[in-house]
Amino acid sequence: MQYYEDLFKVFEETMDAFKGFLIIDREGKIASITRNYAEFLGFDDPAELLGLNVEEVIPNTRMMEVINNGVPDLADIWNIHGETLIVNRMPLKNEGEIVGALAFIVFQDSQEAMGFLKRFGRNAAQTAGHDARQSWTAKYSIKSIIGVSPAVNSIKRQIKVVADAECPVLINGETGTGKELVAHALHNESRRQDQPFVRVNCASIPDSLWESELFGYEDGAFTGARRGGKLGKFEIADGGTIFLDEIGEMPMAAQAKLLRVLQEMEIERVGSEKLRRVDVRLIAATNRNLPALVQDKAFREDLFYRLAVFEINMTPLRERREDIPLMARHITQKIAFHQSFEIKGLDSPAMHLLQEYGWPGNVRGLTNTLERACLIKRSGVLDLETLLAVKPELAGLAKLTLAAGHPGDQLKDTLRRSERSAIIEALLEAGGSRTVAAQRLGIHRTSLYQKMKELDIRLPDVDDIIHQSMDDVDLPIQ
Repeated sequence: MQYYEDLFKVFEETMDAFKGFLIIDREGKIASITRNYAEFLGFDDPAELLGLNVEEVIPNTRMMEVINNGVPDLADIWNIHGETLIVNRMPLKNEGEIVGALAFIVFQDSQEAMGFLKRFGRNAAQTAGHDARQSWTAKYSIKSIIGVSPAVNSIKRQIKVVADAECPVLINGETGTGKELVAHALHNESRRQDQPFVRVNCASIPDSLWESELFGYEDGAFTGARRGGKLGKFEIADGGTIFLDEIGEMPMAAQAKLLRVLQEMEIERVGSEKLRRVDVRLIAATNRNLPALVQDKAFREDLFYRLAVFEINMTPLRERREDIPLMARHITQKIAFHQSFEIKGLDSPAMHLLQEYGWPGNVRGLTNTLERACLIKRSGVLDLETLLAVKPELAGLAKLTLAAGHPGDQLKDTLRRSERSAIIEALLEAGGSRTVAAQRLGIHRTSLYQKMKELDIRLPDVDDIIHQSMDDVDLPIQ
């Protein structure tokens, strides 16, 4: 909070340069606001806005987009209460990390306001001069994908096979299975890794904005168009990768335009008659059944075949339960690290319960449950009582988990998962040493080799988990 207060003082000293400013923190809560800005929004007292989410106060604001993308939004024309203003929105950085965003209203143009930005160091003025393309990067690599199940190993192999190909890739899977993480890994394994990785959520774009979002527009193309025009996502991604998430939500009219771009690799901005060549690798993802949508005439058949040159099918968590102990361990470590909790892991009954649950939300659901459990426990070991406190629907399953045995058909799978989990845990605790792991398990090293082969446990995959960085923002495959 002191950081935002210091910034507020800097801006107060330069009030003659602008009509007001607003600062939000990383979560989108209003940290500082001038009386002028509050009055423009229709509020008499700026104090009543502090702590509120900016999207509650300014519907459709682009401030969270500035935080998420790290790209300044400069010289945006804002019409409010009959007055036309110029608004600049910029990410705020502290030692290289985005900690919030600033919006300020200037009298005439953005140049008038840029001088005072140099008065605070934290890279804001420097950030404003960066090419917007520099901020579109893929954050996760193939090592960010946690798991040693055959399904996860297959996904990693497919990523390596197709990463350097130029063909489109379609990633299919339920919500929360890790489609975006795989898209990041594909880009970072490819020869385009040093070029932009541009993410587009197809479900969040209104039908009327599709063309301008993907292909950009010229100055004066329509009422309210940004002065100087705007780059579309395909131009930003030129030379790199564009990731179209939830592509099954794309309207038919946009599908036709996308197909033409994929065929010709040319785009046309709204309001322009000039064709621009682009060099873009396309990755798409969906949780919907595209062949069924094709049958229902809700998705173009020609576009589907253009997208599905290579398909990666994500396996739901309930079909790779042997990965759950690794992911739960990684998730709780990451939560404890970032929240400064002293969580030591999960006890055996709690871990077994996590493995038995079906997880309709997949890893996203698992992460949510563990995060709430850590918030309650804060120190020590997560147990059944804590899990049931945050997820009461596990109660019935917990009774079965504590029962003496399992039905015959489940026994073999249960034993296999338990064996696999025990061996992987021993390898992790031993830092990958099979000799030390065998000693921990009380078996001969040869027996451990045989079990690892039988259960498809490969040491390179365990090494990836051991060296997984705590600085990765995302949690495991989700």
